[in-house]
Amino acid sequence: ENGIEDEALQMWLLDWFNDLGECFSYHRQSIGEGESYQLLDPTWLTGAVYKIIRDCKADKDGSIAYETIRETLHLKSDEVRYILNIMRKFLLSYSVDESREFIPALIPSDMPDDFPVKGTPVLSYETEYRFLPDTVLYRLMVIYKDRNLLESAYRGGLRIRGNGVTCTISMRSDTNKLYIDLYTDETGTTENN
Repeated sequence: ENGIEDEALQMWLLDWFNDLGECFSYHRQSIGEGESYQLLDPTWLTGAVYKIIRDCKADKDGSIAYETIRETLHLKSDEVRYILNIMRKFLLSYSVDESREFIPALIPSDMPDDFPVKGTPVLSYETEYRFLPDTVLYRLMVIYKDRNLLESAYRGGLRIRGNGVTCTISMRSDTNKLYIDLYTDETGTTENN
């Protein structure tokens, strides 16, 4: 409709809008396990995801047993696996092991006592967006959980650590601001020294 005929640009825009949560796109990869399912009623899928987030109780670290999810949804195991595979594809969850799933939307909303880093950051960045959905942080949590860098998280922020650097990323949805603070171990500013 907008005259974008370059296929590479179309794919880039689909990725970008998908990352922003403006649309859902399956164009890059297959869903994985349970691919034989054809989703004829998308409200079935979104309803299941919302039911998991609304009705399931997770541990403090945001992990939940597959069996708890299955019992909450009243579905067969392969249907639950299909839903979780789609959630993973859109970085809404992460498979911790064969029996547990990490779901950032289920972690506590209060900042944990161990979250703040002591000292002065060597780099601070603040930016304001017109629209900043909570899912931005949730997706980062899944990415860094997958890379074993996620140290601490709550619904408003995450702390990652790797290669001698600690970074906190937090947001305030009421102001649409995102904050990134970087601490280095060499300066003696992280609480873990």
